Amino acid sequence: MTTPQPIEILLTHIKLQAAIYNVEATVAFDYTLLNLYRNTGEISKQEYHETLLEITAEIAQTEEVWDKYITFAEFVTTLTNEYFLEYWFELEDFLSLFPLSE
Repeated sequence: MTTPQPIEILLTHIKLQAAIYNVEATVAFDYTLLNLYRNTGEISKQEYHETLLEITAEIAQTEEVWDKYITFAEFVTTLTNEYFLEYWFELEDFLSLFPLSE
């Protein structure tokens, strides 16, 4: 039996929380990648914020849904930052699998 890698643990944790928050897994994954890109300097804080709002605006048709997704995005940010500080080298390797398209 192999030991799970930090990125697998992070993604599993976020996927489970997405189910609790009733947030689509694809959106949770997008929020996670967005945070990792910001943490590695692939995108600026402004690009992060604008993209986060764009993703959320596509989904949130009401204020209640907007609040739910923004709250979840804040959770993802906190959790991703904690993992990033602890395992940044492994998370950066993971990002190489998802290059930003120009």
